[in-house]
Amino acid sequence: MKCPKCENNFDIKVGSKIIAKGAKILTAVTTILTVKCEKCGEVFQIPISSKPFLNIKKDDEKIN
Repeated sequence: MKCPKCENNFDIKVGSKIIAKGAKILTAVTTILTVKCEKCGEVFQIPISSKPFLNIKKDDEKIN
């Protein structure tokens, strides 16, 4: 990703684990991160959706 003000490159990694027993997860987990660029100090928001990186296991699967 790049800062919208100074074009500084940065990486953000988010991980999550949801365990559902007796229920099914029907929607993606979403959130908005507020980020401050370490180079120029610009503050901005980034929407994050879980679909590309979230692993949901069903009730009958073995969970470690």
